[in-house]
Amino acid sequence: MYIKLFHIHTYKDLYRLMVVSTDYFVVFSNLSSIPTIIYFQYHQRFYYSFQVLLVSLFSFLHHLNTSQLYIIYDNGLFSLLDGLYSYLSIYVFSIYLFLTNHNELKLELTLMQTILLSLTFMNIGSVIVLPVTVFLILFITGIHYTKINKFSFKNKYIYITLLLCAADITCYFIAVHTEYNYFHSFHHLFSFTIPVFVDKCVTYVPPNEATD
Repeated sequence: MYIKLFHIHTYKDLYRLMVVSTDYFVVFSNLSSIPTIIYFQYHQRFYYSFQVLLVSLFSFLHHLNTSQLYIIYDNGLFSLLDGLYSYLSIYVFSIYLFLTNHNELKLELTLMQTILLSLTFMNIGSVIVLPVTVFLILFITGIHYTKINKFSFKNKYIYITLLLCAADITCYFIAVHTEYNYFHSFHHLFSFTIPVFVDKCVTYVPPNEATD
């Protein structure tokens, strides 16, 4: 195990230092999950707090290793767990947003974990796994259509959540095709903020329905 260090002597060294700085950015942008973890702890939604903690932890370790800032000989374990919990968090918070009976769907959660673990273990790319995840979310939501959340158009958090999701997806796919570290860091910032606004969407009470 070692930590990557540089001494600046030439412009080439400076460029390498700039590259390393983006490595640090993509690693430590995972710390943006801390306010979200604290938020769900404060509101006693411990499962969702733990979910965000696992996603950020495994993402931190995965990027720490792949950026070679600190080499961990894990035989691909952290890459597997990073992928698994990233896709699983999409399912968890989507179902939390869409369905009022999200706490009762134990079987669906188990099946989702099994399917995502299998796909991630086979190292199938996000081009396949992400659409499969979205399809299963919509399929499960359709099965429980009588429990779909009803949102008011006055719920401003819906529009904020949609905007954040669009920005998150855009940064994620730009990162794959262009400058990875920079855009993937912003993907982290957006993705760890979205759960808070998902919760705001679900718990929003219109002013005319609020009680003193």
